[in-house]
Amino acid sequence: METDKNYVNPYVELARIAAVESKWQEAADLTDHALELDPVDFPDGYYLNMLADYNLNQLDGAVRSARKLERLDSLHQIPQAFLILAAVLDRKRDFAGEADQWRQYLKCAPQAANVGEVRSRLQKLEKDKGQQADSSKTTETLR
Repeated sequence: METDKNYVNPYVELARIAAVESKWQEAADLTDHALELDPVDFPDGYYLNMLADYNLNQLDGAVRSARKLERLDSLHQIPQAFLILAAVLDRKRDFAGEADQWRQYLKCAPQAANVGEVRSRLQKLEKDKGQQADSSKTTETLR
């Protein structure tokens, strides 16, 4: 980084280390800089940025990074991004969006170790959504 401030790789790798150490602001700053230098060739930079923003409770920033990652990672090399975005959307109370992210994850990582847990979460979310719809219908009928 000292010899070439425009060389992106060290910023992304240092952000990865910061994330492992839960230094979220540092990870966010490093990935912000890396993605400013090269917004196309580092999808893992967007993943790390999304993860940092999520942990900093900067949910809109996490969604922005997730959407950019979605466009760059068309082969779904980073399926964990669906899990993080599902958690972000849960915090934002966007349950339909959250459910969609769980489904995308199951489609892209059907052999993952946490598939059972993800399916259970999705089923619970769909069940709760169905109960909310039934409750809304009952309320409308009573009016």
